[in-house]
Amino acid sequence: MTDQVSNNQSHPDEQDELSLFDILAVLLRHKKVVVGVPVACAALAAGISLALPNQYQSSTLLVPPQNMAPVLLSLAGSDQVRDSVLDQLKLQSHYQAGDRREAMLALGGNVKTNLTKDQLLEVKVLDQDPKVAAALADGYAGTIIQAAHDNHLSPSAAFLYTLQSRLTITEQQRKEAESKLAAISPNWTNLLSNEDRAVASALGQMQAELAAKDFFNSNDAKLTDPAGPIVKLQEQINLLRQDMAAKSKPGATPELLSAYSDMVFYSALKQRLQQSMNFAKAQQANEIRIVAKADVPLYKEQPKRTLIVALAFLAGGMLAALYAFAKEGMDKAGGWRRLMRRANGQE
Repeated sequence: MTDQVSNNQSHPDEQDELSLFDILAVLLRHKKVVVGVPVACAALAAGISLALPNQYQSSTLLVPPQNMAPVLLSLAGSDQVRDSVLDQLKLQSHYQAGDRREAMLALGGNVKTNLTKDQLLEVKVLDQDPKVAAALADGYAGTIIQAAHDNHLSPSAAFLYTLQSRLTITEQQRKEAESKLAAISPNWTNLLSNEDRAVASALGQMQAELAAKDFFNSNDAKLTDPAGPIVKLQEQINLLRQDMAAKSKPGATPELLSAYSDMVFYSALKQRLQQSMNFAKAQQANEIRIVAKADVPLYKEQPKRTLIVALAFLAGGMLAALYAFAKEGMDKAGGWRRLMRRANGQE
């Protein structure tokens, strides 16, 4: 007996090594667990996955302004955009959320934004209703564009904001010029001849053209000038002023001619700014635009039931195998302890 124990202890490495046949033997001895646990896990996963609702995914692609893709991506995940989308599409009711915060969390979990390798902004939406998924993807993209315009993020949007401010001031100045002209002479229309009006109008028009040109240059507006190049306007304006002063008649005083010229100036400047606004709006529409609208998905995106069942089966198999080897090790350790007790005469 002592020699047997000595031989067993002298070759522990040989006894600890497991061959493929040893592994298969262990698994066969615990075949009920090895087979039953994975099957039970797979069946449980199948039941749970079948209870989960189908989720459909739809996506929209946006072209951001040059070098502004990261800024637009940050804006896409802002509360400003999500708040607006919640209100526009009435998502609190759609998500059956108890309050606005719960609806915001649901929206954040179902909408993902990212930049593609081509620096396009992609908006992905998951929803149980495929039509809602497509509508939400397009609506979310449209809200991003509107928010970018409202925050003046693109060059054209920033210029439009400045242009609108200048237009508001010009309209106020035009009204003041009209009031000033009426205050100088309520009967001014009878005091100015056709020639007086022609000269004063030409002066006002040229001054408006020059003022508009200066405004565009000062704001570095990268817009095509629809009026074309302006050549020696300042010299022509000075000549018209001299001609207007020389041809003024007793009724058409220099003050009256100047007031009339100012009114024409602000009216012409207003018209010029409005034309530029229309052009800038068209350019702004092309700066951030949707290049691929969302389609109504035909097939579900989630849950991936086959994958869920396969992973559950695999996980169950691994757990069962671990149990089998742990049980085998415990049984083997118990056998060793009994053997040692017998060798020491304790049994």
